[in-house]
Amino acid sequence: MNKYLEISRFIYIFGLVILPLFLSPFSETPYTLSKTFLIALVSLLSGLFFILSNTGRFLFPNNYVNLFFLFDIVQGLFVDSSLLFPRYSEHYLVSINIYIFIFLGINLFKNLDLEKPLFYSSIFVIFISFFELFINEGRLIGTLGQSNFLGIFLVLSILSVLNNLKNYTTQQIIIYTLLSTMLIIKTASLAAVFSLIIGLFILRDKIIKLGTKIIFFGIVLISLIILFFGQIYINKSIDIFNQIFKPRETIISDSFLIRVKIWELTSDVIFSSPVNAIFGFGSNNFEVFFEKVRNNNLSLTSESKLFFDKPHNYFLEILFNKGLVGLVLFLLIVYRTVRFGRYLKYIFIPILFFLFFNWLDIYLKILFFFIAALNLSSVEIKIENEKLFKIILTILLIFTFYFFGSYFYRDTKSFYGNNQYIFSETKEDVLNFKYSNPIFLINSTKYMSQEESRKIFDFLIKNFPNNEALLFHSDKLL
Repeated sequence: MNKYLEISRFIYIFGLVILPLFLSPFSETPYTLSKTFLIALVSLLSGLFFILSNTGRFLFPNNYVNLFFLFDIVQGLFVDSSLLFPRYSEHYLVSINIYIFIFLGINLFKNLDLEKPLFYSSIFVIFISFFELFINEGRLIGTLGQSNFLGIFLVLSILSVLNNLKNYTTQQIIIYTLLSTMLIIKTASLAAVFSLIIGLFILRDKIIKLGTKIIFFGIVLISLIILFFGQIYINKSIDIFNQIFKPRETIISDSFLIRVKIWELTSDVIFSSPVNAIFGFGSNNFEVFFEKVRNNNLSLTSESKLFFDKPHNYFLEILFNKGLVGLVLFLLIVYRTVRFGRYLKYIFIPILFFLFFNWLDIYLKILFFFIAALNLSSVEIKIENEKLFKIILTILLIFTFYFFGSYFYRDTKSFYGNNQYIFSETKEDVLNFKYSNPIFLINSTKYMSQEESRKIFDFLIKNFPNNEALLFHSDKLL
């Protein structure tokens, strides 16, 4: 047994277990480690032991995956700087980091069963989320930083347990599933609820093996939970109904109707330029281009109450960022995984449905493309100059770790009140508008004096004169 290979696998699995845990309970504030830095750290440690263990043959992802990430990285190098705020984007480094993580995964595992990593990490998430029930009257966030991500994470955990019934007693399965389902409902994430239904349908044959009485008992208890928390969805349905039949000038506040309007306006932006429709606008430009077509009925309801930074539909997000080229490559990956894949489809397909209403954070993106890469035929390549390849891989691992490590260091300084940094950027550069995008600037005002905040608001109002929310909130926030 190759001890270096076993160490590399252990570090990799350990990373998958703890990745969902690195956001503070009940908020979007990071712990002392950010997810991106953690991935770079896990990649570095696991990668170095993998390099020591390898004999010269390497598996590379399917060509569709390779082309998608190659296009993503190249576009990140040349297009991703914001058109309004020219800055050097780190997006391509995130993509390199994710690709290396996927590359390591398919070399370390022929078929990775995610049941145990998801189960053990979900126990901690469930514990924190259950405690949150008693102190938070709103939507649950848990340790995932966002209600929808908590919902889909718990969905995937339930499905992984149900797919491995032999590892648990019937009582354990019922208690775990009911607790998780209760928390999913309390996230008020319709996308997560429907993703769970789709996953249960995929695993219907295995669930039936639990026995008719157990299934009946489970349905009764789940129905009681739905009735108990059902007012969340009843209120959402009433809100949607009322807003559909209100006058057009009414402010749209329901999250689903907001999404529908964003999808409509995003499509207008995408197809306004044939070149951009084909090759995309880049990953840091959504806020700028969306402002040109924005309906001010949405002005007071966006993520930052001022700007939208994503279309809340990953397919549209890829079409906007990467154009038809990126979307076609993505759809080819999806089609071949669903059509020919054998591994972890009960996780892949629910995530796919979830993406119609949300986006991929870095953890879900790794999970999604890792499953795709496991299912698609990998390319085994005998590297002629093995030493050179290992040197290049080591340099990439060290470079990404150094970059995100320094980013994390500056961000930590900012978090602990160091006046020199704001979200890893120097305060002087932020005030001179050297970096950044509109949402970054708005968030940075939390750490500035009233005079400094006024300077930023004046700059944004000048560049976005049609954004009524800026005028509305500038007086309220200052």
